[in-house]
This record gives sequence, C-alpha cells and structure tokens, in this order.
Amino acid sequence: MKAFSLIETIVTIVIYAMMLFMVTNIVLINARLSQELKMRSKIKNEMTELDSLIKRDIKNANSIDPTKCQDGACTINTGGTSVIWAFTGTSSSSITKVVTTGVSNVVDYATSSDISVDSLTFSTIVNPAGSTINDGSITVIFTINAHGMNPSWKVNNQLVEDVVTLSSYQVIK
Repeated sequence: MKAFSLIETIVTIVIYAMMLFMVTNIVLINARLSQELKMRSKIKNEMTELDSLIKRDIKNANSIDPTKCQDGACTINTGGTSVIWAFTGTSSSSITKVVTTGVSNVVDYATSSDISVDSLTFSTIVNPAGSTINDGSITVIFTINAHGMNPSWKVNNQLVEDVVTLSSYQVIK
C-alpha cells in the first residue's frame, strides 16, 4: 500500500483552499449584488408609485390654483378636500401628501426612510378658454429627483418627470 507524500498533501490542501476562497468570494459578491438590486428595485417602485399617486390626484382635481402649484409644492382641490403634495427639504428630505378636510390635516403619504428626495418641482401652463392651443386647459408638470439613503446601494439620481393636462378644470384666482 502506497501513502501520499507530504508535498502531495500540501498541494491538495492548497488547491482546496483556493477553491474554497473562490467559492466564498462568488457567494459574497452575489449577496452584495442581490442587495443592491433589491434596493434599486424598491426605490424605483416607490418612485413609480409616487408618480402615479401625484398624477391621480391632479387628474381628480376640481380646481387648481397655478400660484399654489409651483416650486416644491402643489395644492389640489378635490371637492371638499384639499390635497397638498410638498417637498420637505429637511434632513429627512421626503415628499409628503397632506389631506385637509375642514379643519383637520392628515398626512396621507410620506416617502420611506430608504429614499432621500433631492427635489420636487411643479410648474403649470394655463391655456385659457378661447386660446388656440388646448382650449381651456391646464398642464401640470412635475419632476422628482431622489437617491438611495445608503451610498453602498449605488442608487443615485433617480429621476421621474410627468405631464398631466386637464381640460375641464377651474382656475382659482
């Protein structure tokens, strides 16, 4: 019976150690990439949801005051309710939706702690009745720019821009 020499044993151990090192690195890289992709997806989903919520509120508006729908906030009147979408440029840097019914204010939506909003801007274009372009309409343009809170997620400069044109609206003067 022939035994393994010391050199054969050491070579075998070195080969197994290198294979174990490679497999461990592959697993760790896969876990890191999976976490990054999960957070990118979460932030993109939140941006898409935020876009659709703002767009829905604008489409459901009974009246919009163009002077109150600019820069980082927009007030939208829907019947007896007033909805305010606003950028809170504080340390948390989030977007909130405040619903006012009578005298009570309720925060109906706020961006999650995973996302940091860099800016929210609103602008309006009013085409009064009798004009040749989009007769009696208002166009609301809003832009959201955000990034992930954790720099290791590598989720930077997420931008959503949308345009909503309403043909039946009431301009508050």
